[in-house]
Amino acid sequence: MASIATHMKRSISDIRLQVVTVVLVVLQLVGIIGLHSVAYGSWFEQIAWVNMIISFVLVLGMYGRWSGLQIVFAGVALMVAMAAEIIGVQRGWLFGDYHYAGIAGPWLLGVPLVIGLNWVLLSICTGTLAAALFHHTAARIIAAALLMVGIDLLLERFATAHHLWVWEHGGIPPLMNYVTWAAVAVVLQCLYIALWRDHGNKAAIIYLIVLSLFLVADVCFAHRPMYMSAWNYGQPMTIFDHIAGMI
Repeated sequence: MASIATHMKRSISDIRLQVVTVVLVVLQLVGIIGLHSVAYGSWFEQIAWVNMIISFVLVLGMYGRWSGLQIVFAGVALMVAMAAEIIGVQRGWLFGDYHYAGIAGPWLLGVPLVIGLNWVLLSICTGTLAAALFHHTAARIIAAALLMVGIDLLLERFATAHHLWVWEHGGIPPLMNYVTWAAVAVVLQCLYIALWRDHGNKAAIIYLIVLSLFLVADVCFAHRPMYMSAWNYGQPMTIFDHIAGMI
């Protein structure tokens, strides 16, 4: 009986992972289609934060019941991330001179709460991947921090192109932005290693892969809009408009 129960539990877990994977992929595909459509692009920019929230719930929901230490990590990581962002926005000391613009939802002192949640999610996802690749603590911290910076390189182009945040003085993030990202990532990874015991969430790794492909695709399609011959009220229609209309 115990073996049957274990097998059923594993099967249910596999099905949940498959469902989460499909939903994550569909979310990013719909996002690419919507963001690069002439008719719907601005609307999809306004609801980009919803994609972040759904991804957060899907990936972290795969852990099931959280331990006390996991809750502590999520809470402390959220506070550290929000504190860094608030100092950055209010003073320009950490990341450079920037401000948030097109993100809905609750804000705190100029920073959308979803940004802090995104820091928590990315910290867990990169920590999970680093734990799968390395056993030495220092290697895990460095690898995860580098992954975080790599994600930020892609995020900066995506966010500024879709008006989620704005960099002052030329619109280009300074080097200090990436240095601070790495520093904050190291702090969060130290907390992750100390407090987070479950490193077997495959959905966390899948999300990193899907997110990276989404951000790369966004860059590619930004330079190749793929206009169709049809026009819509004087506006050129892209293939994405045609697909979005079907959806």
